Amino acid sequence: METIKINAKLRDSFGTSGAKKVRNNKLIPCVMYGGDDIYKFTVKPLDVRDLVYTHQFKTVELNLDGKMTKAILKDVQFHPISDNIIHLDFQELVSDKKVKVSVPVSFTGIAPGIKDGGTKVALLRKIAIKATPDKLVDTIVGDMSKVKLGESLAVKDLVIPEGIEVLENENTPVLFIETPRSLKSLESELELEEGAEGEATEEAPAAE
Repeated sequence: METIKINAKLRDSFGTSGAKKVRNNKLIPCVMYGGDDIYKFTVKPLDVRDLVYTHQFKTVELNLDGKMTKAILKDVQFHPISDNIIHLDFQELVSDKKVKVSVPVSFTGIAPGIKDGGTKVALLRKIAIKATPDKLVDTIVGDMSKVKLGESLAVKDLVIPEGIEVLENENTPVLFIETPRSLKSLESELELEEGAEGEATEEAPAAE
C-alpha cells in the first residue's frame, strides 16, 4: 500500500477568520481526529494533490512540526465555484483501533462472458471495509474467470483478506457481464425460428 508523506504545520489561529487567513496564504486548513488529541494544521495544496485527486486508497504519514503521525483522509471540501480544496479531514491511525474506509475493487482473470463477446460492467467501484491499521489493504480483489454472459459477481464472491470486515450487503452485485445487443438480436431470431419450426411440426397433417 502506498503511503504519502506530507509536511504539515500546526495552526495557531482558528474559527472562520483563522481559516480565511490560512486560505489567503495559499494553504489548506486541516483537522485530524481519532486519537487522544485533535490536531488543527495546514498543508500545501501541491503536497496533497496525489492524495485527493486519485481513485486509489492511500495512507498518510503526517509530519506535524516534527511529530510523525499516520492517518487516512476522511473528507474533502471543495469551493463551490473555483473547485479549490478548502478543508481536509484526517483520521489518525491507532494501532488497535479499527477504522472504516472505502477501497477500490479490482478484478483478476478473464471472464468467459467477455471471451464470448460480452462487456464488463463495474457496478460497485469501491467497497466499504473495517479493519485495524495493520490489516488495511489498498484494494479488494474479485476473480471473474467463471463469470459467463448475463451473469454477475457479488460481494460474497470477492476475496476478502483475513482481518477485514466487509460493510456491504453480501448479495450486492459488483460486476456484470452484459450481453451485446447483436448477440441478443441473434438469440431472439433463433428463438423465433425454433418456435416457428415447432408450430409447423404440430400443424403438419399426418401422413396417410
